[in-house]
Amino acid sequence: MEDFVWKGPRPTRGEIWRVDFSPSVGREIRNPHPALVLSVNQINESPWGVLVVIPISERQTCPRIHVPIDPPEGNMRKPSRIKCDQIGKADLRRFERKLGHVEPATLRQVEQTLRFILGL
Repeated sequence: MEDFVWKGPRPTRGEIWRVDFSPSVGREIRNPHPALVLSVNQINESPWGVLVVIPISERQTCPRIHVPIDPPEGNMRKPSRIKCDQIGKADLRRFERKLGHVEPATLRQVEQTLRFILGL
């Protein structure tokens, strides 16, 4: 196993980072995209180095399970959707740069959508 040392501040819950999702399989999001960091900061700061994220895309599909995010929130340039049906994990090596953060109301809407999707 290779040693990896993260340089700089760790991503925190509610931030949007550019994350490289490739390689991917099937209909999974691929290539670099903005992503919302969802995991709690205790996990984000741990030596484990794998965070829970949700990709963000400009593609407007599944309005019931995607949360809208409009500029200038998160330093987004175009109206986009937080794709709650594609919640997943990403190793810190996939994180390219911080873009911004979501508003507390948007994070609450994501949490509510996830409760619906996961039956919580």
